[in-house]
Amino acid sequence: MGYVASQRGTALIVVCTIFDFLAIAAVALRLWSRRIKKVRLMVNDYAMIVGLISILHLYIVIFEKPLFTKLCYAAMVFSSAFCLSIILETLLICTPPSVYWKPYIRHTCGNSHAAYLATHIINLLTDLVVIILPMPLLWGLQMKASKKIAVSVMFGLGGM
Repeated sequence: MGYVASQRGTALIVVCTIFDFLAIAAVALRLWSRRIKKVRLMVNDYAMIVGLISILHLYIVIFEKPLFTKLCYAAMVFSSAFCLSIILETLLICTPPSVYWKPYIRHTCGNSHAAYLATHIINLLTDLVVIILPMPLLWGLQMKASKKIAVSVMFGLGGM
């Protein structure tokens, strides 16, 4: 069992390393393309690390509506606070925190399954809000329904 777990751990590290490299390469290519085009960097370029904030800022740039802008900023604040709460929950659910790198020590943990379930539900709902948020504005645009559907799908995929 130890050997199988070790193989899974190695596979997990390899997969995470590959996807980390791809994410870093995508951000680097985006920033490089901005430099080549001689376009100044915007907040959403810097916010590529925090995906939802980047998408919400892009919405603000595209749709310059005061109420919509306030909703986007509210979603950014909520997303940032939620991210911080996840970090705190992860660090504080078990005492002492050193149990994460020393699992053999005596420790107590809260209900991690409930915490993870709540985290994933809130994360899913936040993603849905980010996907649905621009839809009324998109459907109010003067274009054919087929184009509205295509643009809605593109925005929806961007929010995933």
